[in-house]
Amino acid sequence: MKIIDIPGITYEEPSLTFEAIEQRNKLIVESSRIAQIVDELDAENATAVLRDITARLAECETARKSIKAPIDELVFKIQDTAKTYAAPLLTEKDRLSRILGAYQQAQRDKAAREEREAREEAARIAREAAADIAAKQAAHGVDSPEAIQAEQQAAEAISVARQEVAAVVPKIEGTAVKRTWAWELVDINALFAARPDLVTLIPDKTAIRAALKKTQSIPGLRIFEDVKTIIR
Repeated sequence: MKIIDIPGITYEEPSLTFEAIEQRNKLIVESSRIAQIVDELDAENATAVLRDITARLAECETARKSIKAPIDELVFKIQDTAKTYAAPLLTEKDRLSRILGAYQQAQRDKAAREEREAREEAARIAREAAADIAAKQAAHGVDSPEAIQAEQQAAEAISVARQEVAAVVPKIEGTAVKRTWAWELVDINALFAARPDLVTLIPDKTAIRAALKKTQSIPGLRIFEDVKTIIR
């Protein structure tokens, strides 16, 4: 069954234009010829090449964004469409899984209780049967008809009791009960104090850059100047 339909869409491999490749390769050759800068002429030449490279990169980024923008919008719409379709199904799936799991767990608890009671009953029957056999043997002899009959009756009673113990809860075909531990955060500080291995600390790069404008002395950071020439 087809779930999502996108009319008129085609899939083609993107490619670079011949002019773009030629221009890029020319700039790479020009740049590779600049091994070092020893005077102002070299600096001006390097600046010109750097300016051209920067311009080409900006053009590439602009082209990428202009082509990718409608694709990103389409991807967002596809995801939103899929979520719209799936949301009520996921809700019902979760609800049914939970109530079915609760029912099956209740059945297992009931079976465990009944099994325990059946074992206790089987043990009681075995004790009473052993006492009855011993009494019949004492009163009528070990091989007497009464003793033999008592042994047969005891064997039948114990067999029935064992069958009760072996009874299992009927399993719903195609299902299985899955147990997982769930969690929710109630106190991040308490969690970090008790189990720091369960908390991830990530430096905030944006906040650090903003802080460096005011101070260059921050514990835990090695602060240094990163000098580059940029094209304006």
